[in-house]
Amino acid sequence: MGGKKRKKQTKKIKKAATPALPENMRERFFLAVTIVVGGLVLWSPYFRGLTFDYERFVFLGVLFATGMIFFLYSVLYEREKMTPDTLPELAFLAFIVLYFINLPFSADRWLAWREAIGYLAAFFLFLLAFRISEGKERTKAILFAFAANAVILSLLGFFYRFGWISPDIRPLGMSMRDLFIGNRFHSNLQYPNTAAAYVGFGYFCALVVSLLKGNTFVRAVSLSFAFILLGGFFFTYSRGGLLTVPLAVVVFFLFLPRTQGVRLAGRVLVTVAVFALAAVFLERALRTENASSFFLFLMGGGALCGVLGYGLFRWEERATQSTQSRIFSPRLALSLLAVCILVLVLVAFAYPDAFARLRGISLEERNVSARLLFTRDAWGIIAGRPLTGWGGGAWEAMYLGYRSEPYSTISTHNYFSQVLTEAGFLGLFLLIVFLGSLMWGAYRIKEKVGTEGGVIAAGCIAAVFLGFLHSLVDVNFTLWAFQAALWLFAGITLGYVKREGGLSRMVKKNWPSREIFVLVGLVFLVISVLSFSGVRHTRWGDTYARRGEWENALYFYRIAAGRSFWNPDIHFKMSQAQRELFHLEGNPAYRTLSLENATQAVTLSSFSPAYRQHLGVLYVEMGQFERGIGYLEEAVRLSPLSPSYYENLMMTCLTVGDFYREQGDESAAFDSYRRGLAARDLFEENTDGASRAVRSGDIESLVVELEERLE
Repeated sequence: MGGKKRKKQTKKIKKAATPALPENMRERFFLAVTIVVGGLVLWSPYFRGLTFDYERFVFLGVLFATGMIFFLYSVLYEREKMTPDTLPELAFLAFIVLYFINLPFSADRWLAWREAIGYLAAFFLFLLAFRISEGKERTKAILFAFAANAVILSLLGFFYRFGWISPDIRPLGMSMRDLFIGNRFHSNLQYPNTAAAYVGFGYFCALVVSLLKGNTFVRAVSLSFAFILLGGFFFTYSRGGLLTVPLAVVVFFLFLPRTQGVRLAGRVLVTVAVFALAAVFLERALRTENASSFFLFLMGGGALCGVLGYGLFRWEERATQSTQSRIFSPRLALSLLAVCILVLVLVAFAYPDAFARLRGISLEERNVSARLLFTRDAWGIIAGRPLTGWGGGAWEAMYLGYRSEPYSTISTHNYFSQVLTEAGFLGLFLLIVFLGSLMWGAYRIKEKVGTEGGVIAAGCIAAVFLGFLHSLVDVNFTLWAFQAALWLFAGITLGYVKREGGLSRMVKKNWPSREIFVLVGLVFLVISVLSFSGVRHTRWGDTYARRGEWENALYFYRIAAGRSFWNPDIHFKMSQAQRELFHLEGNPAYRTLSLENATQAVTLSSFSPAYRQHLGVLYVEMGQFERGIGYLEEAVRLSPLSPSYYENLMMTCLTVGDFYREQGDESAAFDSYRRGLAARDLFEENTDGASRAVRSGDIESLVVELEERLE
């Protein structure tokens, strides 16, 4: 007995079960999260589409806080681990990680940091939308609210057109300026092309709600919304929208089961046909500023669509109960789609202006050729780092040195070429994997998922397809409100696809994603608050700088610099303020600090010609002429089509040459004059045939002075 080894008996300690919330409490919590997330998405377009940092960081902060609270709740009470483990989730996550990895090597660290934070917030929204989509009623409510919100945006634009809204009012801080410009609908999204795509999102949401079971009145109202949204969409006169929205409708149809596809075609036919009849009167009323006639046809057409929709719903119910296989056939669906296309063609011929805009699309047309030019110039940037790109905001930071004509744009007007500049071919590959796998998963479940789930998934993936397709001709992603809508639809799509087995798991073992996201949410909530504070203090500093109160301006800039990470513009403004104070007070400490901040600005944004020029001026003022002129020449190299940099360089060479001449150093003076004339030769070389718009009158007068000095 003693020789036998006894096996150690180990007691297995059972892990304590995760306490679950009562079902009613869980439902209330999810409802609260839905309201916050939906409210953020719906509220965001009113603030100029969240283009500007001052508003954007507030929304991002609330989103990070909501995500942090939700994932903390999930850690404490949710037994099921919803780990990102499918191909779309992992591709999106890798895409974001690439943006953060690029930060130290980016062309402009502030722009790169700003883009990385934006995509991270988008991923939080994507995951929250995925969880919200568990409840079909919540999802239906969000889609209906989105359609209603797009209707409000459209109506506000029309109200502005007829002078019912003052451009000077700012309700709750929202700008009501330029909602309708030059007989084109812009809304608060600033650009007619982006407005067309956004209103197209609303149109798809209205169609989805009209296809779902439920209250017949709500479904009829959704068709009324669809008509009004067609009005907002049409009056953008967006050629990109007129090309991409019909293609997205086809995608919607292809991702639906046969019966639902026929129903979709019927709804599209009703709304398009009624709008085709009303559009002549709407356009005439808009052109003649007849508000009563315009809104009579707009609201009357919407009411007619609702009534026709009600009749269509009743017919569908009877058809389903009788001979579904014969009535809801592929032939009928294709016939209805053919009628829709015929109506669209008739609309194009009925409105010469719209048809002319479509017919004007060619490689020679200015708007098209300009976009092709931007994409072609982007390849010069891409060639420098083809694999991983130059970090977020690379185009905005670098395009001045690569443009072949003098234009000004902060985007390439092609989102995919912009991604290439920012994240290289690796980033573009991850983006294509995300979009392709999500669409493939949605297509796989079109016959598997229940009727309502299939309709929601198909409508949302069609909206995602529209968003990315339209971004081929316009970078709508510069407006974070557009991103918010797109990632909301993508998250809802993933919810139905993942739960119905449309995508296989790429990671077999769960990883502590929820705990990580809680920590990430907390960190970036703090960062968002600090960034907002930094932007706010910068605006205060700018106000004092415009008044010439440099001490006060510098005070606010210093606070902003400590709260906005890696922002070269703040250091640039601090340097300007300190330079002004040096000239006013003569304190050499200000000159030293000005030089330090100018150097920091150049370090953070190494491709900015403005920062290089400012640093060069400081060195020239300090008597370090060779070094200063070197920076001015770099500014010319970084923006070879900007006359102002040549003028500054030539004026500096003229002044330095005069200084040497007064000192009796004729050789150094003549070298400086010749250096200035060399800038003239470089100007002519860079602008030869590239642009007749470049005005060089000041340069020619400087050339005359330099030549006179040499004589």
